Amino acid sequence: MLLWLIETDVFQIPQLHKHFNEKFDAAFVKEWYYGVFKKSNEWKGSGGKQLPYWPKGVYKKVGNLEIVEFPLMKKSKDISIPADGLEDYNKIRIAEASLQRIAFIRDKKGNIYVREIDYIPEWSYLQQNKFDISNPENMDVKANFRGRKIVKDWGNKTLVLLRIHNGKVTGRGIPKSNTLNRTETCSTIRYCIWQQDCELEFVGDVVSLDCSEWYNTHECWDETVCTGGVDDCEEYGINCDEPGDGDGPTPIPLVIIDTVINDITDPCIQNAFAEITADNKLKNEISKLYQETFVGNNNTHNLWIHQVPTTVNNYPGQSHPLPGDPNTWEIQLNFGYAHQFTQELWGSIILHEIVHSFIQKNNLDFGPTSQFTSAHLDMLNDWILQIQSSLIESFGMDPINALALSLQGFDEILTIDGVSAPFKQSWIDNIQNLYSINLNQADSIQNLYINKQLGTPCP
Repeated sequence: MLLWLIETDVFQIPQLHKHFNEKFDAAFVKEWYYGVFKKSNEWKGSGGKQLPYWPKGVYKKVGNLEIVEFPLMKKSKDISIPADGLEDYNKIRIAEASLQRIAFIRDKKGNIYVREIDYIPEWSYLQQNKFDISNPENMDVKANFRGRKIVKDWGNKTLVLLRIHNGKVTGRGIPKSNTLNRTETCSTIRYCIWQQDCELEFVGDVVSLDCSEWYNTHECWDETVCTGGVDDCEEYGINCDEPGDGDGPTPIPLVIIDTVINDITDPCIQNAFAEITADNKLKNEISKLYQETFVGNNNTHNLWIHQVPTTVNNYPGQSHPLPGDPNTWEIQLNFGYAHQFTQELWGSIILHEIVHSFIQKNNLDFGPTSQFTSAHLDMLNDWILQIQSSLIESFGMDPINALALSLQGFDEILTIDGVSAPFKQSWIDNIQNLYSINLNQADSIQNLYINKQLGTPCP
């Protein structure tokens, strides 16, 4: 589920710190934070809106992982609370008692990961513990904690949603739109974000907070909770190179791609296809989709890609399952456009159709009655960045141009899947704010590849 993320947020100690075998403790982490991490793009993306509370570092070892956790001081605190069953003042008590932590994690190979962790107590557990779930000695969460553990990256992107009972993982939460054909015992709970805004006051590297009252943002979603444990690495949103690296249960293989059948005959489209499939890149792209978006255990996804004289509504590409074989998806490419486009544009069309087949196969919630949530934005953002990265890698494209092709294609995907006008507008507004790009600008760049003013033209 997390392979693609890890390629961007892992730091190798041998490259960044000369003492590979140095003791991994609060002092080491603090030095590493200021000497290495604070200079990274990942840190700069936070804009200095959060900082570890250095006096209260706690060391722990989970399997082969060494972890140092600190309280996390944030300019904006957001806690997800069950929408039903409690009065607002009790929801605020849950938010107030929840712990937000920053964890620095070193695996056995010396990689360092940075994770933000929310510990959100169950109401009954909070009552039993007199509305304080922290250990008074070190501010760490109590060993018998019962509630939710949410693991995010430094940029506040949710990686793992866990259920904890007596300090142990007993289940996993999954946004409802990402669940299908599950065999575990599951239940569905609606959550809403409660937020508190704070002013950070710095004295050296120590920070104090002056915060507002908690308020309901009314950003809500349905989350399905299914029973079962996770690997130690998976618990922290880390992809271990070898099954069992975290000394926990060995996970089931995530994705099975038995065949990718290529029946393309046009030389230009074939060249574009060759660029995005070299060195198993296409299979890797499909694997990333399943690893980024948890959809259950039916992770077999085969492809049959071929060209046709025309397609429904004359789209450049379309996809649908083969009759009688829901695990094999046919991607049709409209031969009528073969020599009107560039190879880069054909590459983006093929990648978009793969994402489209993934959305349809797994019944993800992109339909006429869908309400736009942060889960949708996370999925769309992941897929856009994945296509952008693949186009850059395959064709050496400028990142802005690759982003433009990725964005334009997703606008079409939402139209094809029939989302409502408010959903589509929410998508446009969020994505334009996220990337600081106007979709009209993306259209203009795409037209340059359609008109062969940019890219490798088809003869």
